[in-house]
Amino acid sequence: MTSVRAIGDRLQALLDEPASLEGVAGGVVGVAIGDEGIVLAHGSANLNTHQPFTEDTGFLLGSVTKLLTTTVLMRLVERGLVDLDAPAQRYVPDFALSDKDAAAHITVRMLVNHTNGIDADALCPHSVRGRDASRHYMSYLTKLGVLFEPGVCVHYSNPGFVVAARVIEEITGAPFERAIQIELFDPAGMREATAVQTQAFLRRTAVGAYADPETKALKASHVFTLGEGLAGGGTTV
Repeated sequence: MTSVRAIGDRLQALLDEPASLEGVAGGVVGVAIGDEGIVLAHGSANLNTHQPFTEDTGFLLGSVTKLLTTTVLMRLVERGLVDLDAPAQRYVPDFALSDKDAAAHITVRMLVNHTNGIDADALCPHSVRGRDASRHYMSYLTKLGVLFEPGVCVHYSNPGFVVAARVIEEITGAPFERAIQIELFDPAGMREATAVQTQAFLRRTAVGAYADPETKALKASHVFTLGEGLAGGGTTV
């Protein structure tokens, strides 16, 4: 079996080779085999401040958050508080679409297995932050319909996870950022995890980078995250 040290040496050589990281500001790489592990950091975590990547640099998880939202939801299912095949409206009465029949047939399961069909891929309101952000997002859905009959097709769904986050909020009585802390981060010992954007200022956190279309030079992103209303789908964790 290849040793962790050997893998680390190969990774370090790769990180030290400029051509291999062309178009990338930097990153953190971790490898574990059994009880052995190694973490390597390279490059800049923030091109605005030239803050270097370190082994403990934090990252926004993006849509990996969907796995965490689903895990929290399934903990509620295990406790008998949520039925996956019940209509989402049972738990979130204010969930509505322009197609009332479709909204009534969308189950909790459809929210998280991408079969709900809600036509809101580009919906990302920014005007409300904090504990009411997901509820505010829902108000926009009343003007939107579905791409297909719920349950018959698969279509990657951000709005489904916003509604799932609202189910979690209604059942736990806590805003999403508190619910995921109580139901997942704390039990799992994830002491550095948070779903509160402003907590990022208390630690080293990476800022996105992109290639300028004209100069091709790397620049720091001008937006730290998308709107907090999309928290359940991946904007604040």
